[in-house]
Amino acid sequence: MTRSVIQLGGKALKLDADGDTTIEVSSDDVLVVDTAGNEALKIDASGHIIKAKQAGWFATANDNTVLSNGAYTQPLLKNELWDTGSDYDAASSGTHRFTAPVAGKYFVVGSIGIASNGLGDTRLIISIWKNDYLHQYIGANYSQGAQPYSISGSTVVDLAANDYLRMLIYVDGGNKNTDYRTDQQYLSTFFGGYLLG
Repeated sequence: MTRSVIQLGGKALKLDADGDTTIEVSSDDVLVVDTAGNEALKIDASGHIIKAKQAGWFATANDNTVLSNGAYTQPLLKNELWDTGSDYDAASSGTHRFTAPVAGKYFVVGSIGIASNGLGDTRLIISIWKNDYLHQYIGANYSQGAQPYSISGSTVVDLAANDYLRMLIYVDGGNKNTDYRTDQQYLSTFFGGYLLG
């Protein structure tokens, strides 16, 4: 079988009427695909694939949040380290949730750091909520007073466009003055994810 070959010679192959969706092979063996005038995919000479527009986010807490004993509490994750597409709401009065821009499988990670404040025997659970319903527990820990400590976990969630995710924490056995460590020295409380495909 003979392959068909299109020689671009360093120029872009235009794929639509206005010329802003293109495929280009540069002289240094880099393949670049642009959609609507923006770089969407790049494959370098070593085969590394970079998807500049791939949906994802990562946020940490920069305030302590009081945990309610025997209930789920949503941490205030306002410190956005990155957010491709601005799909995570990190505003102070915001929802602190990620809204999927497209359908797909998303890798999700979460972590919580606990600081002692008269804390005794305690069970701590990290959970991922999809559209305001409990989707999955991703981490749990039982402590008999050794503080501080942190737990983390991850999962893959199947989302439709406009589905949203939140991370909530459940504490059982502490007291209402228990808070978790979220200061910048430890950065142990975070919530993030990435579209796998």
